[in-house]
Amino acid sequence: MAAIIDCGVPAAGTEREFDFFRPGQDRRCDKPITTIFFDLDNTLIPTRKGDAKACGKIADILHNEYDLPRDLATEVTITFLTSYRRCPDNPDIPLAQWRTQMWEDALPAGRKHLAPELYPRWVEYRTRYLAPSPEIISLLQTLRLQYLLGIVTNGPSASQWEKIDRLALGRYFDCILVSSDLPWAKPDRNIFYAACHYLGVRPEECAMIGDKLETDIQVSEWTQECSFGCLDM
Repeated sequence: MAAIIDCGVPAAGTEREFDFFRPGQDRRCDKPITTIFFDLDNTLIPTRKGDAKACGKIADILHNEYDLPRDLATEVTITFLTSYRRCPDNPDIPLAQWRTQMWEDALPAGRKHLAPELYPRWVEYRTRYLAPSPEIISLLQTLRLQYLLGIVTNGPSASQWEKIDRLALGRYFDCILVSSDLPWAKPDRNIFYAACHYLGVRPEECAMIGDKLETDIQVSEWTQECSFGCLDM
């Protein structure tokens, strides 16, 4: 697994240094697809569903083990999840400290001391529910026999790498890009060009698979040069 962090990718504004075909050029090419890029959240892993299921388990714990009324336990987890999705990490403090504070903020007065106990249990459930399905793992193992594989994902660096590392996804990929580590985020075509540059492939040899048309698969220079697909998870 190779991550693009300080690996010689040109700075923002220097994308013309990439030696790729541009729209309007003669791009007739009989090269087959050699490289497949995947989005991470809600494509490779069921982030939205996994987060909700993990919070549901914490609501059960608050109700069954700590005697919070069911509606209050649910309200606590909804408050946490809303805050978490708004700001999943804080670069100024460690992830565990930031998220424990978010649980503390969501808990009612008199129960805030439960935050340090709830956080690791939430992490455990979340990791379980975010795990790629056996079908996804089988697909990646099969594709890896024939193609270069990469992840191109938007999001805060620490939060995205935590998921990648905890789920041991690096073993399946030749290149992983997280937008916060680079000057660009999807749908900026330069993050895709950076991935191609790193792997030594041209856009017309690549396919992009994601769950959002507006970020993963946008009508732009990139989609004129590569193949694309959309998954509904």
